[in-house]
Amino acid sequence: MRVLNVMFSKGSGGLEQSFLDYNCMLCYEGLTVLPVVHPKAAVIKNMHIPFEKIRNISQYDLFAVLKIKRVIEAFNPSIIIVHGNRAIKLVAKSTSNIPIVAVAHNDKVKFVSKVDGIIAVSPHLVHSLQYVGYKSDIIHVMPNAIHLPDQLEHKNCDFSKQMNIGVLARLEKIKGVETFVKSCAILKNKGIPFKAIIGGHGTDLENIESLIKTLDLTNEISLLGWVYDKDQFFKSIDILCVPSKKEAFGISILEGMMRSKLIVATPTGGAKNIIENGQYGILSKSTKPEDLADSLIHSYQNVEQADKLTKEALTHVQKFSIHSVAIKLRILLEEIKHHYCSRIL
Repeated sequence: MRVLNVMFSKGSGGLEQSFLDYNCMLCYEGLTVLPVVHPKAAVIKNMHIPFEKIRNISQYDLFAVLKIKRVIEAFNPSIIIVHGNRAIKLVAKSTSNIPIVAVAHNDKVKFVSKVDGIIAVSPHLVHSLQYVGYKSDIIHVMPNAIHLPDQLEHKNCDFSKQMNIGVLARLEKIKGVETFVKSCAILKNKGIPFKAIIGGHGTDLENIESLIKTLDLTNEISLLGWVYDKDQFFKSIDILCVPSKKEAFGISILEGMMRSKLIVATPTGGAKNIIENGQYGILSKSTKPEDLADSLIHSYQNVEQADKLTKEALTHVQKFSIHSVAIKLRILLEEIKHHYCSRIL
């Protein structure tokens, strides 16, 4: 099977990482893959197979449509995978006789009627897709994947001196970093010893900096900017906090689990799906700072439970490995292709 994998985002977030992981998974399964990206895509530096670059200025760019048509004619794919709204719209205008599979990384995806399959990265997205009119028979749940080391090592939690808490997220309102900072103020007021680091960058940076100063947390919270060395980041923390207001999946949760870090998260759809109602981490009652602070305090006061959760999470995370998900992805693409061919005959 020949697969065209298309994404035109220029960022460095979860969608972009998923696009790279799809390239790896498809190659692992022996499929012929051609990625297509924007010339200014940040993921280019992490591409290890030949790829095409197509400049585009919007989802209505007719020159980009012509270029995509040429790539399709030259590569002759069996199926096309698209990530993001712009890729979906441009590819849909470029072909009418090849099945298109769109990956729903969140509930903001605006699909077109020509999509032949939708991959939802989390079960809770299925309801959102059905609500806007997509038939359940074309929606398939497939989690994001993660590269796991050859050996996973469990490490006991140690809060004897203080909790070392980390947040790894884009600094945008939806990621709830402001909620985390406010919860830290509650920890400080209650005399809970802790240090926190926040890795990430975004439009909410100035607001976060101001809030840290206003709440007198400059000695407790450090802003790292964009994190390039995730191993070093995770080595310096005991708890990974995921305070999002909305989260479709949450790849950072898996990154924390595989490094034996306790996950404390707000009850978003993505977090609840991975943590499975508190079996592999701690979910706060709501996205309010008070409830997130309560969950962090509970973690501090229950080290034995934290050890149990991180140990079980280390086993749980293996179901999200690149190799495990790759097999399921290949089978799914074959089924979509077969169904498409049966329908047009």
